[in-house]
Amino acid sequence: YKLTPRFGDLTFLRTAASITLDALGLSTIARHIEQAGVAQAVDRLGLDGMLALWHPAGTN
Repeated sequence: YKLTPRFGDLTFLRTAASITLDALGLSTIARHIEQAGVAQAVDRLGLDGMLALWHPAGTN
């Protein structure tokens, strides 16, 4: 099992980067960063929903 850095989970960094890029006049890049964050959040919600529906079989 390989551990990977999870900087993408730090949503405040994504928000700060977007605000900073907007302030610098790089709104197109800021929108790409925001959209990537939204896509990641939607994917995570989908996975959480699947895990909520899954129930392991009981052992007898």
